[in-house]
Amino acid sequence: MIIRKDQYSEFAKHSEAEFRLKARKNMQEFWPQKCDLLGDAALTARVNQDIEAARSWGIDDDGEILRYLNLQFAVIESHPRLDEETWAMEILSSGGMTAGQKVDALWSEAERRHG
Repeated sequence: MIIRKDQYSEFAKHSEAEFRLKARKNMQEFWPQKCDLLGDAALTARVNQDIEAARSWGIDDDGEILRYLNLQFAVIESHPRLDEETWAMEILSSGGMTAGQKVDALWSEAERRHG
């Protein structure tokens, strides 16, 4: 069986849409009050924005992206955008860390700073 380029492209689009939906549902499950405050449109925009931010920092594994999103929602009250924090930028821009190590370091530092 041979998959044509256009078939692969459609599969990739579908897969991406499914992941974004899964990520949105994950945030609603673990952060229901914060999601309710955002509302549907803002929640979708926030999840999409955070997915793109994670990928821009080399975090492209779906599981690591979900961990990054959960961290974003964990600190949303005190810091609207985690990647605008100097300490987070230092971790995210580190070239010597894997995606998983970056997310681990972000969680550790966020817990240290914000309890």
